[in-house]
Amino acid sequence: MHKNTRIFLHLSLIDGVGPGNIKKLYDVCGPDNFEAIYTYSTSDFRHLGFSQETAQIVSDGLRDDLMLNREILLIEKYGISVMTYNDSCYPSLLKAIHNPPTILYVQGTIPEMPYAGIVGARLGDEYGHSVVRSLVPDLVAAGVGIVSGGAAGIDAFAHQATLDAGGVTVVILGGGLLRPYPASNCPLFTQIVASGGAIVSSFPLQAQSLAWQFPARNRIIAGIAKVTIVVQAAKKSGALITAEYALQEGRSVCAVPGAIDNQLSVGCHNLIAQGARLVGSVQDILEECGWNAGVVPEAVAKDRVQVDFIQLPVLKPQKKRIVQEIQIGAHSQEPSQEIENPLIHHCRRPIASSELSLIMGLSEDEIQQMLFELQLEGKIQQDFAGLWQKI
Repeated sequence: MHKNTRIFLHLSLIDGVGPGNIKKLYDVCGPDNFEAIYTYSTSDFRHLGFSQETAQIVSDGLRDDLMLNREILLIEKYGISVMTYNDSCYPSLLKAIHNPPTILYVQGTIPEMPYAGIVGARLGDEYGHSVVRSLVPDLVAAGVGIVSGGAAGIDAFAHQATLDAGGVTVVILGGGLLRPYPASNCPLFTQIVASGGAIVSSFPLQAQSLAWQFPARNRIIAGIAKVTIVVQAAKKSGALITAEYALQEGRSVCAVPGAIDNQLSVGCHNLIAQGARLVGSVQDILEECGWNAGVVPEAVAKDRVQVDFIQLPVLKPQKKRIVQEIQIGAHSQEPSQEIENPLIHHCRRPIASSELSLIMGLSEDEIQQMLFELQLEGKIQQDFAGLWQKI
């Protein structure tokens, strides 16, 4: 492992040190002097602009290499690759987002090619399954890889349909690679790696899949993909958070309509009403992204080479409303309930989960779970610095 990769890994394992902080340290030191941070004192980190709390956390964390050594042993034991956002093999579109994940743990390979994210309900039914079976083979034939979250329902349908079509699919987990969730999909994950795809995580290898971590997973899906396609989503759905992240990064969002009496259609219909591209056939997706069906499949089948495709212009104006409207939702009519919730009350200004934990007297895991639920309800939002704020 390259010495700088080791340092990136060490920093990423320190609780409370995010990608923005790590990038700041790397930019200050440079690639040839990155290891100088091990000589820094707390006051040195303060002079770089870190708060007293963060400076102390970084200083203490760098003096403790127990967790780092354990992680490296696991990486070597299970043959897992580790890439940083500075590596040439790091997905190019993901690298382009604001504060990309510092570290990606990878089992398998991530071919450099255009990707479509397919996300939706864990309770996806036969209609959702049939939609995925209809769309995926033509996307694969156009040289497009499929990225999703490996969950039951639409995610699993999308991964399996890609395998059946002989394509490349990438799973982004909400926990560590050594604790894949759901465990029932482990045979599917094994097939994906064997077929030339990958299982990817930004979390330490043994991290459990906790609810509050899934937005980070969704952000990676949206970051790797040129377009996010939502297939079946309830009014409150993690798939809508993925769509929100996609729009924040200037990516396309498409949604598949469904029966008006099906609760799994509500989220998709709301997206369409707010400007997302309605998917009536795969041609809608190809046109949205400037991909030409039938042009590149031979090259992809032979070498999994990079595929050139037309860049989209700036998003259509009406799409910019989607983020705000997803976040606000129906709950914007309940201000009295928001005021009564102390967690929302403290989010009147941008605030870190660690500070909320201290204020509320709860563990950070408990706070993160509560924040995740409030985000799903459209009452708070998280910015790219990781701070939470009332909507």
